[in-house]
Amino acid sequence: MEIKTEANNLSQLFTETALKLSEIILSGEPAKSAPSRIIKCQAVDENSLLYEWLARLIKIADEENLVMQKCEFEAMSYTYLVARVRFNKFNSSHIPTSISQDIHIKKKKKLFLVKVGLDY
Repeated sequence: MEIKTEANNLSQLFTETALKLSEIILSGEPAKSAPSRIIKCQAVDENSLLYEWLARLIKIADEENLVMQKCEFEAMSYTYLVARVRFNKFNSSHIPTSISQDIHIKKKKKLFLVKVGLDY
């Protein structure tokens, strides 16, 4: 399975990709609101940062049955992010086991584009 996202900026790209991941995990099942928390990620570049961000969200989904409902970035650069994430609690078992490490964010004109492969 693959997530394709395009956005006007990096924070929107990270948010939209994570929301699409949440939709895949929920697969139409209901979810209940859960508390928010701060998530921090650091990496060598924006491609690795997106990988770390999504890997962290998958780990939380797998271990705590929580998926992202929305997020606000309190700080973000090409190598670091701090996000306040509101979660939903779910009971689905449709969680990816891994993300392709072959993530390449592309910039075309004024859009950022990315494709992220998911494995089950």
